[in-house]
Order: sequence, then structure tokens, then C-alpha cells
Amino acid sequence: MTFTFFLQPTGTVVQNYAVVPTSRFSLFANQALPNQAFSTRIDSNVAVFAERAMYVSYDGDVVTGIPATNKTWLFAEGATTPPFHTWLLLQNPNNVPATTTITYLLESGQTPTQSLTLPPNSRTSIFVNQVLPNAAFSSRVDSNQPIIAERAMYRFPGNAATVNSGVNAPSQDWFFSEGRTSFRGLRADTFLLLENTNTSQVNATITLFATDGRTTTFNATLAPTSPNHL
Repeated sequence: MTFTFFLQPTGTVVQNYAVVPTSRFSLFANQALPNQAFSTRIDSNVAVFAERAMYVSYDGDVVTGIPATNKTWLFAEGATTPPFHTWLLLQNPNNVPATTTITYLLESGQTPTQSLTLPPNSRTSIFVNQVLPNAAFSSRVDSNQPIIAERAMYRFPGNAATVNSGVNAPSQDWFFSEGRTSFRGLRADTFLLLENTNTSQVNATITLFATDGRTTTFNATLAPTSPNHL
């Protein structure tokens, strides 16, 4: 199994590991690549499943790997209002530069853009708080080369962190198996984040499934080219 680490602003580090059959293999990247910002590509001679776990203080996040590059990535959530920090993480695994445009969809319907060139075989981090301070937004990443895009969000103070990969296309149907507004008597906050990339208004229907089989349905009107938080 080959791990290729893409460094920031450019460069790669390649490490090989043998993984025994029907097993779990853990790579502690802090030891393999200390004091670095990086993205990763994993290549195997047989089909495997890969996840990445990251921990900040007592908080953690685990996501599955992305099986393929794409030229378009969508993110419904984004916030730079205190106490949130939002980053867009872009990997260019190609041997040529990738001309990339980020479009931010604001609650006002405005769509400011940011253009950049991703060096070959590199990781690029966009600290959106510096680009778009004190805003709630969705985002769209378009590139002339197939790339990988993820979004990281942090809360300070609180030391909370989450990372998610984008999706490559909008859809008329989305499913979420988890959601709660309380947990063991404590308050839990659940939001649904909807990105309308269309230039026209969209009508959405949300159906909530309770554990006892009851359903609750409500409608929402999504403004054009904007984020919608429910």
C-alpha cells in the first residue's frame, strides 16, 4: 500500500506499507510526517476501505476517503462569524497546475468569486475568514483539472472541529439517518444546511422520521444562489 502525501505549498512524500489480509491498519501521520500540513492519496494493489480521523484537544472527527477526483465540488455549510473558522482544503494530484475558482453563495444572493492556481501535486488551504469575514455562506469549487476538495470548520473557544468532503452535483433528494434535539436530557442542536445553486427560487419539503414511526413534514422556500439554514 502506497501513501502519497501532498505538502503545502508543493512537493510530495511517498511511503509504502504492507497490510496483512483481513486486518485493520492504522497510520499515525504525526509520526510518519511530523509538523506538516498535507493531503493524502492511498493506492493499493487490492480494493481496501480508508478513513481519516483527526483530533483537536478532546474533540474528534472521522470521514471516509474520497474515491475519485472531480472538477466540481459543492459545500452547503460555511461560517466565518465568531466563534467559527472555515477552511477549504484543495488537493491537486495532477502533474499540471489546476486553475480553480471558488464561488461563495451569500445569504443576500450575491456570489463573490475567488480565483487561484493550484500547483501540481500540492495541497492548498483557503482560510475563508480572511477572504469573507463575518459571513454565513455556501460554496462551489470549479477547476479545469480534476481535484479533491474538503471543508474544515473549527470553533474557538471550544476546540471543536469537523471536516467534510464536498459533493460533485446537486440532487433533488437527500437523506440523513441521524438528527436529534436532545441527548440524555441535554440540549442538542441540529441544523439542516441547504445550498440553492440555481438562479431561481426552489421549494423544498423536509420530512423528519421519529423513532416511534411518526413523521413530521414542513416546507421551505430556498432563495436563489444562496445558503439556507433550517
